[in-house]
Amino acid sequence: MRLSNASKPPAVLILLGPDTDPELVLSCAAAVSKGLHAARRCICYGKAPEPALPAGIPCSTIPAMDALPREIAAAGASGDIKMIVSDWPRRSAQLYHLLEMHKQNNVPTMLVRKAPHRSTPRKALVLASGGPHIVHHFWAAQEICAERNLAPRILCVENPWNGEVQENEDKTECKTCPTGAGAARLVGMKAPLELCRCEDIIRGITMRVQRDDMLILGGPNYARLGPYFTGSIPDVVSKKVPNDSVMILGRKPAALNLRDVFWEELICMDMAPTHRNDIITKLTDNLIKNKQIPIKWRRYVLDKAFRREAILPTTTDAGTAFPHVTVPGISGIIGALGICPEGVDFGGGPSEPIRFIFLLITPIEQYDDYLGMLSDIATIMISPERRREILQSNSPKEILDKLERYQHQSRQGRELRRFT
Repeated sequence: MRLSNASKPPAVLILLGPDTDPELVLSCAAAVSKGLHAARRCICYGKAPEPALPAGIPCSTIPAMDALPREIAAAGASGDIKMIVSDWPRRSAQLYHLLEMHKQNNVPTMLVRKAPHRSTPRKALVLASGGPHIVHHFWAAQEICAERNLAPRILCVENPWNGEVQENEDKTECKTCPTGAGAARLVGMKAPLELCRCEDIIRGITMRVQRDDMLILGGPNYARLGPYFTGSIPDVVSKKVPNDSVMILGRKPAALNLRDVFWEELICMDMAPTHRNDIITKLTDNLIKNKQIPIKWRRYVLDKAFRREAILPTTTDAGTAFPHVTVPGISGIIGALGICPEGVDFGGGPSEPIRFIFLLITPIEQYDDYLGMLSDIATIMISPERRREILQSNSPKEILDKLERYQHQSRQGRELRRFT
């Protein structure tokens, strides 16, 4: 469904359900509509009473949530929908429905949840997750803080790769968290940046959130939108933190970047040269630990990966392996990277030991994103010089920085070859 049409006037679409606290949703919608210079339109679904809206905001009412796609399409026909702002339903079925609609519409979406029995927030805690929605959610956080006069703080929870858990370290400028600091600069947000070194990202967040904070966070990996949202980082945080919360879902890019799939926490360095199944198991368990896949997938992922490698190892002559598992119903790519400097025998008989293991979990229904990602990684790893540079890295951040640079260079090279 295409809702973006630059020839139509820009609009922010507000969705209000039966369990909505309209004040907070409408306030957040007012904030982003100012930033987008967009009009507002409202749809009430289910048994939601029509709220008292500011003058000039049209509102339609539909009896059931099932009719939302048709009503949203009608709104898109008369305006260029820049963002959808909705309540964040507590009922799983309603939430999954909204997340599925976001995947279909591919329009930036904001889900807003009012905490019961809480005083009005005076501050905002903005999570620097480094996930695929980070620029959208920092921009929205800036607009919400300005509208509601909230003092923002940026929180980066970092895994202590040196083995030391330092759970109370604060920094006003965080050189080890460039995604948070960089996104803040991009949107003009001036806020102190707190660094919390903690092996458990959920614990790191719950330790730092304060009673009068509004929590603003990005959505999960695209693969976890819909029924697989349960158990993701935003889902767990929203259940553990009883504060007003806002989750931002950005638009899925036409071409995935490696940073959209591989985050610092998903890179395992200095892995021991054990059996290939042990490497795949450790990468899978790291995905579970970081809430990228639910624990109930563990046996399925391992069985599929082990069987695939036993039939035909996914190795290349570039010291790289690509164990791959398909899962029905997901909508994006989930990945983990393991680096074994001494090399591991994957059984494929390549010319050099396998030192780089990219575990990829992809939709069973389509291969487009997977093939594009596989092509980008393979183009990078075929270079002996780049492989040496990656092995010389001192941190997952440094690895990601190099992979991002290599991917950009490879894509530029492909574009140049198209026109020569």
